Amino acid sequence: MFLARCAAVGFCTIFSMASASARDYSTAFRKVIKTLGFDWSPHDLRHWIASTALSSGLPLLDVSGWLGHKSSNETADTYGHLAPDSTGRAIAVMDVAITRHRADVVLTMAA
Repeated sequence: MFLARCAAVGFCTIFSMASASARDYSTAFRKVIKTLGFDWSPHDLRHWIASTALSSGLPLLDVSGWLGHKSSNETADTYGHLAPDSTGRAIAVMDVAITRHRADVVLTMAA
C-alpha cells in the first residue's frame, strides 16, 4: 500500500531522471514523504528497513548486502541487537537431529 501511494504522488518519476543527483533524489523523496504525511529522511528509511528486516528474522548477511556495507561486521555492530536470539531455535534443531540420529542407530542395531 505504501509503495502504491508513493507511485500515486509521483515518486517513481524521479528514477527516470538520467542526470539526477543524490540531492535530487533526496529532495524528491522528502517531498513525496511529506505529501504522504510522514517525516522521514532517506537515511531514516534505510534504518527502518534494516531494523525491520533484522527484527523479523531476515539474515544479517542479506541485510548487510542490501545496505552496501563492506562487511557484515558493520551491520552486526550497528543492528545486531535487533536480530532475534536464535538459541532456542538452535536447541530445537539440534534436538531433532539427535533424535533422528538415535532412531537411525536403533534401527541399524535392530537390523
